[in-house]
Amino acid sequence: MVEGKYTVKEIVIQDKATLSGEIGGDIVYYQFSKASGDYGNGLVGNQITTLTNSLSTSRAGSIVYMSIEYDQTTTFYPPWITIAVDGVGVWTENLTNSVAAKKIESFSQARGTDTFVAGAVITARFLNNKKGVSFDDKTLIMGIQYDAV
Repeated sequence: MVEGKYTVKEIVIQDKATLSGEIGGDIVYYQFSKASGDYGNGLVGNQITTLTNSLSTSRAGSIVYMSIEYDQTTTFYPPWITIAVDGVGVWTENLTNSVAAKKIESFSQARGTDTFVAGAVITARFLNNKKGVSFDDKTLIMGIQYDAV
């Protein structure tokens, strides 16, 4: 048995090999944006997403990260963001309630907390309670970690 980490160009196995740990499990980042309007689903490129028409996953995995940059010009109640899988909100974060331009907030969670299957539709929703909060120029980066194949 050989311990440690080794980088090789070619591996030759004669009889038997035992591997442990994960092989695969890529983390992929997607961007959603919404230039104006205090609430609604994010855009992917120029495509307006819905709870049933958004990013479709290629295999099973977990949502592990989100980071948002946004402008908030008034306060009353804090805005929030929700990630939905197949139309159901699975991860919601309240944002800081303060007036500022280009605010950046990031959140992470353990793998396996919010999971999805291959073919799931994932979207981001930008929300407030419509009571005087100006929540504009939003860009959300979402990180998903695919399960190993």
